[in-house]
Amino acid sequence: SAVSRLSLGCLSAVSRQGGRNGSTKTHMSLRGAGSVRFWGFTPPLDLAEAASAAAEAGAPLRALLVGSGDSRHLVTTLAAACERPGMGGSSMPSPLELTVYEEAPEVLARQLLLLSIALDFEVPRRERAEMYLEVFGNLMLRPRTATYVASRAVALRHLLEGGDGPLGETLDVSLLKMKERDALEDALRSYAEDAPFDAVRCHNDRLRRYYGSRYDARSNVLDWDYGMELSPIAPIVHKAQYREWRMSGIAFEVRAASYSQPNRTLASMACGRENGLSKMRRGFWGDVVNSPYVAAGGVEADDARLFEIRSKQQVKTACDVAYYNVLSCFQALERGSRLRLPPEALADFCYGASVAGDSEWAKGILAPSMPSPPEDGDSGEHQPASPRFDAPEGESRTADGARTATTAGASKHARLPMFRLRLVSGAWPDVLRKPRHARHYNLLYVASHAAHLLADARTNDLLQPRARVVLETARYLIETRKDKRVEFGRKLLELAACRGWTFDSGTAAASPTSSCAATSVPPD
Repeated sequence: SAVSRLSLGCLSAVSRQGGRNGSTKTHMSLRGAGSVRFWGFTPPLDLAEAASAAAEAGAPLRALLVGSGDSRHLVTTLAAACERPGMGGSSMPSPLELTVYEEAPEVLARQLLLLSIALDFEVPRRERAEMYLEVFGNLMLRPRTATYVASRAVALRHLLEGGDGPLGETLDVSLLKMKERDALEDALRSYAEDAPFDAVRCHNDRLRRYYGSRYDARSNVLDWDYGMELSPIAPIVHKAQYREWRMSGIAFEVRAASYSQPNRTLASMACGRENGLSKMRRGFWGDVVNSPYVAAGGVEADDARLFEIRSKQQVKTACDVAYYNVLSCFQALERGSRLRLPPEALADFCYGASVAGDSEWAKGILAPSMPSPPEDGDSGEHQPASPRFDAPEGESRTADGARTATTAGASKHARLPMFRLRLVSGAWPDVLRKPRHARHYNLLYVASHAAHLLADARTNDLLQPRARVVLETARYLIETRKDKRVEFGRKLLELAACRGWTFDSGTAAASPTSSCAATSVPPD
C-alpha cells in the first residue's frame, strides 16, 4: 500500500513509500527526540553475547545495526571480545562483522568519528574517555576537543578517499553508493574548525519549537519530567545535571572548563516546508528531552559501589558512571581486562578528574612528532592524572619519541580482535533488495524509532536461520508515560510474532519494560 501504519501506542510511526528517488519518508511522533537520532535510548550492549545463543559454534558474528544512533554497541562489543580468551589479535578464529545502517550520513559520520576516538591509543585513556563523552553528548566543546575532532575528521576523509588512516584495515564502504560516500565525506568535512554552525542559536530554536507557549516555563516542565518519569527509572541521573543539559545542551561538564566551540558532529540536514515549498536546512535536529546519559552508559555498571546512597542521595552521578564504563571499555581494548577501582580510589573517582592544562594540549598531541604519553607501571586500575605534554620552550620533540608513539599505538591495535565495520546508508527498501544482504546476518538490532521498518516482510530475508533479533524498547524514553512505554514493548512483541519470531524469555530482556527485547528467528 502507499501508506503503511504500524500502531505502536504513543510511538506511532508512519512510513510513506514513493518519495523522491523512491525513498522512505518517516514521521515519528516523538518531537523531543528529534528527527535525527544522534544517540540511542538504551544502555550499551555486547552484540556477541546477544547472538551467542543463536550462533553456531565457531560461526562469526554478523550483526546488522539499524538506527542505533551512536557507537556504544560497537565499542562495548569490541571491548568484550578483547576480554575473551583467544579473541584478541590474529588468534581469533574468524573476524567480527559489524554492519551499521543509518539513513542520515551525518549519523554514520559521527559513529565513525566516535569509534576512531575510542581506538586512538596515542591519547591517554582518561583524556580520551573525557573527549569521547564530550563529543558524545555535549552541544558545545572545549577548544582543544574541537581541534582534535577536526583532526580526526581529516584523517577519516583521507581514509575514505583511499588512503591510510584510523580504522584503515577494518572499514568497508563497498556497500555505499558513490553519492552516499560523497555525503559521508561532506559530513566529515563539516567538522572543520572553520565550518559555520551556530549551535547555541540552533539549539534555542529547537527548544522554542518544542516547548511552544511553554518556553518561558520550560524549567518547570523539565522538573516535572525528571521527578515523574526519569528519577523513578534512573535515579543516578542527578537533577542538576539533567537540568543543565535540558537548558544548555551540556551533559558532561569538566570543572572550570570553557565550552566555546560548537559540537559540529550534532549538525545535520533536515527536510521541511517553508512558504509551501520543501527545503533542506542545516541545524540541530536532535534530542532535547531524553538525554544522552543512558546511551553513554550512565545508568548501569558492573560495580555496585558507584550506586551507593547516603542520606537519600546518590554519591556518584550518571557522568561518573558513564566515565567509569567508557574507561573500562578503553582499558579492555588496550589490555584485555576491565577497570577495577581500588577502595582508596573510589571516593576521588569522578568525570573530569584528569583535566590537562590549556587549549594547546590538543594541538600538541596532534603534532606528528609527539611522543607517546607514558604508561604507568601498574595494572592500569588507577591511572594518575595525566601530565601535560607541552615541551619546554625552544625544545623540539625527537624522532625517537615519534617512533615510540607509533610503536605503542601499533602494539595496542594488534591486541584488538579482528573485525570489519561495514557502512550502509540510503533507503531501507534498497537495502532489503540487495543480494549481498540475503541470509547474511545472525544478529539484527533495531532501534525503537526504526521499529516500523520491521513491518516489511522482506526483513526475514536478511537473517540466517535461528538468528537473534534485539529490539530497543522505550524504557528510558521519558518523553512518553509509563503505560505507553509498556504498550510499546507489547507492540514490539506482537510485531515480532507477525514476522514468525519467538520471544526469548531466557534473556535479561524478559519483559516489555526491559531496555531490549530479544527474539529468535525459527529455523527453516
